[in-house]
Amino acid sequence: MLRAILREGVGQGDIAPSAVLHIPSLDAVVAGDVAYNQIHQMLALGGPAEWDKWIASIGIIERLHPRIVVVGHKKPEAPDDEAEKILNGAPVLIFRILLRQQGRSGRWKRSLVR
Repeated sequence: MLRAILREGVGQGDIAPSAVLHIPSLDAVVAGDVAYNQIHQMLALGGPAEWDKWIASIGIIERLHPRIVVVGHKKPEAPDDEAEKILNGAPVLIFRILLRQQGRSGRWKRSLVR
C-alpha cells in the first residue's frame, strides 16, 4: 500500500505558502515550487527575507532524506533521482545573487551551513 504524507506549512518556495508531499515507501518527495531542477528559480516574487525562508523550506525536505525529488520546474531531461544536487541548487543560486546585488555575505553564509 502506498502511503503519502502531506507536509503543509513548509513555508516558502517561489511563493508562500507551499507544501510538499512525502512518500516514504518510494523514498520520494514531490516538492512542487520549493525545489527546481537545473533551471533558475523564480526569485522575482520575493526578496531576501523570503529567500531565507525558502532555504529553510529546502532544509525541511533535506531532513526527509529523499532519494527522489519531483520538482515543479525543471529541464525536461533532468533526472529526479539526484536529490542532493537538486536540493543544493537553490541555496547556492540565492547566495550568489545576494552577494552580487546586496553584499550580505555574512548572514547568508551562515544560512547555508546547516
